[in-house]
Amino acid sequence: MPITLPDLKNTHCVSLTACGEIKNADKDLLKWLKNEKKSLVADLDKSNGQLYVTIGLGEHTGKHFHLDVTNESFQSKKSFSHTRNVKVDQVQKKLEKLIGKEVLVDLKGMFEIEIGELPEGGIVRSLFFETKGDVAIKLKGAKLSIKGAPVNEITWQLAPGGKKIGVFLEAENLKITVSENYLTDALAMLENALKVFVLGKIPNEPK
Repeated sequence: MPITLPDLKNTHCVSLTACGEIKNADKDLLKWLKNEKKSLVADLDKSNGQLYVTIGLGEHTGKHFHLDVTNESFQSKKSFSHTRNVKVDQVQKKLEKLIGKEVLVDLKGMFEIEIGELPEGGIVRSLFFETKGDVAIKLKGAKLSIKGAPVNEITWQLAPGGKKIGVFLEAENLKITVSENYLTDALAMLENALKVFVLGKIPNEPK
């Protein structure tokens, strides 16, 4: 079975990235990765908005495995126009070769949140401040480190217009066996962290 490519519809996520190294790759796999040493981009053409999947194999150390799904609302269609070079079926065929392989991976997710969704006593809203006077200071973003949770770092920044914030979540050095749910499980983990640390909900609480 190929890796399921998540639909970002009905989520706050606009970009999901899994970037890591394949552990214990045998000679045949290393040879295949070497021959595949380039990035491929495919158009997912989802009805809720244009989505793109990017796959990178064998780069850097020869064991590199990069996979991301991005909404054009986060990165413009124009930036993908010169790189889209394969169909989704071709991407899926390559991903099938990696099912069952263990990777040491960094997971990264970019989320867009309406200011009105932030709880009054939440971590992010509690950091909002603005001084008044001849010289005014306003906090427009922050970076927070976390210990004891799968997510290691949260970065947020006020978006232009002041009605939304962009939230970047990162989980580093996770040992994961590639499966059909490789990306959907990654998205679920990051979304759960978003609910707990940013939206002030209990773990696994429905949206």
